[in-house]
Amino acid sequence: MKKIFIVMVCLFCVSCFDIFHYIELTADKKFKSEYRISFSKALFAMGGVNSPVANLDIDDVINKPELKKMDGVFSGIKKETDASIVLHFKYAGSESSLNKRIETDSFPMVPFKDEYNQYVFVFRQNKTTAPAGTQENQMAEAIMSGPVYRMLVGGELKPKKAVFKKKNQDSGIDLEIIPMGTQYLIEFPISYILKETGAFVISFGGEIKLDAVNKILNEEQKDASEPKSTKEVKPRPKSKTKSKEEENF
Repeated sequence: MKKIFIVMVCLFCVSCFDIFHYIELTADKKFKSEYRISFSKALFAMGGVNSPVANLDIDDVINKPELKKMDGVFSGIKKETDASIVLHFKYAGSESSLNKRIETDSFPMVPFKDEYNQYVFVFRQNKTTAPAGTQENQMAEAIMSGPVYRMLVGGELKPKKAVFKKKNQDSGIDLEIIPMGTQYLIEFPISYILKETGAFVISFGGEIKLDAVNKILNEEQKDASEPKSTKEVKPRPKSKTKSKEEENF
């Protein structure tokens, strides 16, 4: 019965989860990123699973200490309808800030610019994923087998080559770069980031060099094996007023 349920989820919930990512570099070297994630409420209703995004506080996301390393501005909103929950984040800052690698969540909206001027987006495995074989894990795998991660690249950025490098693979998986007017579309299955840490790499020079990327992924593996501090973090008081940027989002 569980297998039948998972198949039904796979067939009818392909559009229950969607990610769209836009990045742009302006002529005056300003980097912009927009990140939109939408979740269908039907996905959680069918499986009787509580949505982790339902109670998500946007302020907690954009005010994480590691994001303070960036010299730009993060903003975000959460929209909820009868059918879906949409998270929409924005970042605006200088390209020079991308030289600082930060510890972000599983879905990075800001890349790290490595020594070869490649943009590297590191996707970390969700440590809270249910154990393999459980109904929650099987359902997640079924859902992730259909959706794709879509990135649109614009402005002064002209991607020449793109790969997805999984931590335990020797070489990267080549990704197609599709010209769309003055912009470029790159996409890959969400399943690439379901089970292990990996990196989405964009080269603007025509050749992908993975030595720096492999170093980052090896560091991620080492950090994951080390025990984390259990120091208590006090909740940050919420602002009662909205910034102009949030009002004009």
